[in-house]
Formats: sequence, C-alpha cells, structure tokens
Amino acid sequence: MIGLALVGLGGFLWTLGHKLVKPTIFSIVLLTVFSLIMVMFYALFLPKTTKEWTIWVIGGVALLLGSIAGFFLAKLVRIGVAALGAWVGVIISLLIHEAFMYALQ
Repeated sequence: MIGLALVGLGGFLWTLGHKLVKPTIFSIVLLTVFSLIMVMFYALFLPKTTKEWTIWVIGGVALLLGSIAGFFLAKLVRIGVAALGAWVGVIISLLIHEAFMYALQ
C-alpha cells in the first residue's frame, strides 16, 4: 500500500517537471536521513526494553536533522540533484541484485 502511494507521488512529481525540484529534494532527503537514523538506533543502540519517550526523542532529533539536511540540499540544488541521483542509483542496483543476481554467488 505504501509502495502504491509512493508510485502515485512519483508520478505526480514527474508530471510537474522542474516546478517541484526543491520540495522533492527536501522531502527525499528528510525521509532518507530520518529513516537511516531510526534504523541505525534500532539496530545498533536501543535494547528491546527502551522506554517510549526515548524513541519519541530520537525520532524528533532525527526529524530535525533530516529537515536541516533537506533544507541545505534544497538550497544547493546541484548538490541535491547529484545526491538524489546517487541515491536512485543505489536503490536501482539493490533492486537488480535482489531480483536477478542474488543467486550468482
């Protein structure tokens, strides 16, 4: 369901072209930084008995850091577009590996 919503959002952004470059950079960088921080904390640092308020604080800090990174990359459009291109390349390579090349080892 989330994938379908993101495909719809991508189609919407694709049809508008150059008009929404900065909001796209901001939102993708915000979501990426937030997700990476949350996954890193859950996988490496937080035990299963972590209090709920700790998770909310970490989420708030991750949201703030993602917003700051998104703001600066949206201001520096060339660097932001290069970062988005690199991120799309990583995602496509992971998809190709998981779909076809996982058995070649």
